Amino acid sequence: METLVKYDCIEEERLERILRFDHRLLKSQISNLLRERMVHKRIKPPELGMKRKSKIGVYYFVNYKSLVDIVHFKLYRMRWT
Repeated sequence: METLVKYDCIEEERLERILRFDHRLLKSQISNLLRERMVHKRIKPPELGMKRKSKIGVYYFVNYKSLVDIVHFKLYRMRWT
């Protein structure tokens, strides 16, 4: 989460290199953050006009407004349980 906060929007492959995680481990950790809605995913289509076959870019980013709402909600639930 700290690395995602540091960068505005980061590509999946670059995140793997920075964190030095295996692809499967990164996917499992990101899916947990996506499930809790702390991280959002943006899929960028490949650019047209390139000769070689390019793959779709997957980018992750933190929406701070929704993150604040989630933290407030979790604190509220902790207070009443």
